[in-house]
Amino acid sequence: QDANEIQQYFSSESQPTLWRAIPAFEELKMAWEWKRNMPKYELYQVALQKGLDKVNKYYQKMDEKRVYVLALVLHPYYKLEYIKMTWGGHEEQEHERTAGNLNAKDWHDEALKVVETTTEDYWKTHPSTTHSLVTASVASTSTTPSHDTTTVESAFDRHRRLLLEQATLDHDAGWAAELWRYLKDMPDVSKSTDIIDWWSVSVLTLIFVYSTNYFI
Repeated sequence: QDANEIQQYFSSESQPTLWRAIPAFEELKMAWEWKRNMPKYELYQVALQKGLDKVNKYYQKMDEKRVYVLALVLHPYYKLEYIKMTWGGHEEQEHERTAGNLNAKDWHDEALKVVETTTEDYWKTHPSTTHSLVTASVASTSTTPSHDTTTVESAFDRHRRLLLEQATLDHDAGWAAELWRYLKDMPDVSKSTDIIDWWSVSVLTLIFVYSTNYFI
């Protein structure tokens, strides 16, 4: 029953569900570990342990694929806070080392490195959608009409153009700042939030902020 319920987490025709992988595995592990230690399920202890061994085998393989961490972090309900609380951060690492596990990791920091590396790599190799849309949006409001060829750039026109250039430069150099803002913000969302809709609205909001931040 537990496994069947977990399997249903990934049944969706309209939304991505990869972000559910880590929480689902951990929920299943917790349920079976609890039952394994309960007298009520003594008859099934061997089967439960074999099931846990199999779950742990594939759960540990998630360390080899950063996509699982990225999918979870991109869900606004979880972000990095879930990993910090469930896997532990610097404090938990120090406790483990004190207890004798010198190879203990700061899992929050490990996950953050994955997100930072991926964000920086993407930023370098893909044109910024926000940058392009903001530039197009602002440029469209400042372009001289085609029938008017006599307009001279005023002092404010030039000032505004320089602000736009500075805004785009700031944006291009600011992947770390944008990532930090995203990770620190705690929006009022639930686990059932449609992340495609949420990100669509969030990108439009970001475009609006960049469009107005320098010109109001």
